[in-house]
Amino acid sequence: MAEREVHASLRTALDKIHQGLLVIERGRVQFANQTVLRLVGRDTCVGLDISSCLPESLCQWIEQMEVGRESEVMQVGSRLWLAERHTLLEPGAQFVSLSPVEDIESMERRVRQKRGDTGNVARYTFDDMYGTSRNMRSIVGRAIHFAQSESSVLIMGETGTGKEMLAQSIHNASGRANEPFVAVNCAALPEQLLESELFGYDEGAFTGARRGGKPGLF
Repeated sequence: MAEREVHASLRTALDKIHQGLLVIERGRVQFANQTVLRLVGRDTCVGLDISSCLPESLCQWIEQMEVGRESEVMQVGSRLWLAERHTLLEPGAQFVSLSPVEDIESMERRVRQKRGDTGNVARYTFDDMYGTSRNMRSIVGRAIHFAQSESSVLIMGETGTGKEMLAQSIHNASGRANEPFVAVNCAALPEQLLESELFGYDEGAFTGARRGGKPGLF
């Protein structure tokens, strides 16, 4: 296969993955795949200064990468993304990947199910939440306040907005930080099974009940 065909095939493959991929050199975009272009609403970003084509929150993090973290969770548009920096051999070049947080959370749940883990651990904290918008700062500020309360907190939002991440952050900032964090996707549970999943059941409680019963999540 000719070198040009190899490059074309590689570009096609990079454009089909869900992660956003960026190569930046001296403050200018050298490569951006289709996920990034859809995110910023452009046909191309190549050759442009990052401040003219990328969201402000992402630009600020990229500019501070040399003295900051290698990864950061941030809001871009209406979704939360995990931005990660990867080292390239070429000096001055930076490779950045953007992964939708809901994809990561979904993968974690599948891994826990495969391993048989209960998954009752909260790993995210408010330090993992990054955003410069007034709404984002307001949400985090209110959540920090709510974490000090003994009251229950209802978090509402569309898919992919980071509800579970916010819930984990509240848990880890609360007085229950050392207790289990139990995440339940109620929308995925049939109404008739929700009570038994949360509160458990005895053997023979219903058709198909597990022998010996099952303790509830609560």
